[in-house]
Amino acid sequence: MSVLSVPVHDGERRVRPRVVSRAVAAATLCAIALTGCSDLAGGGAEAAPTLSGASSDSPAASTRASTAQVDEAVTPSGTRLRLGDPAVVRFTANPEQDSLIKLAVTRVEQGEIRDLAQFRLDDQTKRSSVYYVSATVKNIGKGDLGGQPLLLYGQVSADLVVQPVVLKSTFQRCDYQPLPEKFGRGERADVCIVFLAPRHGKVLSVQWRPADNSDPITWAVR
Repeated sequence: MSVLSVPVHDGERRVRPRVVSRAVAAATLCAIALTGCSDLAGGGAEAAPTLSGASSDSPAASTRASTAQVDEAVTPSGTRLRLGDPAVVRFTANPEQDSLIKLAVTRVEQGEIRDLAQFRLDDQTKRSSVYYVSATVKNIGKGDLGGQPLLLYGQVSADLVVQPVVLKSTFQRCDYQPLPEKFGRGERADVCIVFLAPRHGKVLSVQWRPADNSDPITWAVR
């Protein structure tokens, strides 16, 4: 069964915006064309979808403060950037996959909920705004990050950021996929990420959020 899902994380990071939205927790979207696709449990509002690939509390798509090595080139936490401006961040997927990347959010485009017409949406999800975020990533370190998902966040309000919609089937408009299987030094990739902003909200900025709970690096949406 091909689905999209919005990962949900019920924890909070200090006083930073919470990475949770019960309004979009229901966004486990089943393709209408497929047979045997069940409805969302309990309307979806209280059901936490199975995480696939990206998770806010998983090291698979996070930066991690390194006590063993300090990289002078790394962009300081709390830096605010314009669309297209690059940041250098440490991307630690696991002990064997750790590298520096140059990351830039290049475009933020608002779509329409009807873009997801091929999927079964509950009423809460239908009240969400759809955003497509384009980014470029280049491996400038020594590690190979092949097969790892790139995790960015969409800031909807002062206390709410949302995670990407995880696509478990191809979505032609914006196909959120892990980095290529071979992604060593010098390799570059273009990434497209889908966000759902609850209650017809707006994505105000896009964030790279360090796992050490320091201030995020932010790209402001024009």
